[in-house]
Amino acid sequence: MSRHSFERLDLADEQVRRSYEQGFFTSFERVKSNRLVHTLWLWDFDSRRLRTRIPYEDQWVFGMRNAAGEVEAALAFNVAMTAFQSRAFDFAPPAETAGCFEVLTFFNPADRELEFKYRLWHESVRVLGQHGFHTGFATTAPRPLGLYRRIGWQLVQQAEIAGEQRFFLRYSITEDASKVRVRAGQRDTAA
Repeated sequence: MSRHSFERLDLADEQVRRSYEQGFFTSFERVKSNRLVHTLWLWDFDSRRLRTRIPYEDQWVFGMRNAAGEVEAALAFNVAMTAFQSRAFDFAPPAETAGCFEVLTFFNPADRELEFKYRLWHESVRVLGQHGFHTGFATTAPRPLGLYRRIGWQLVQQAEIAGEQRFFLRYSITEDASKVRVRAGQRDTAA
């Protein structure tokens, strides 16, 4: 059994929210080349906490917590789609948002191995799929683009904003289920 538990985080619980926001802050404070995230999200430098502009009631946040209850990795999804984070980069939401989600953040301050990230991703997508979600959207900087592509994201559009490149991506849960599986810690890609 893994020493990390996967769960949907209850951000109404102040202790969980603090651990999540501090892990989020720790993960992105060291990314100096990505200046756009300093305008995209809400930074609290005094408390060393970070959150998105999408309200928590419009999000599902999944995380991996250690035995001490600290959030070691998390994925936040915009499931209401009433606001669209990617609009900050001039990317438009889909015309029909039923069954769609937007990835708001994907982080792990401990810089865990890929297996750990894949497990968090696939467990989260499995739960989303069980609740009728089928299509995801996200934006990313150049550095993480390869990881997104490796797990099945398709490039939709790209833009240069204030001298930084951003990529707008689309993801199909149905296509993911038929192509990529994680078994016993191994990433297995079907032909």
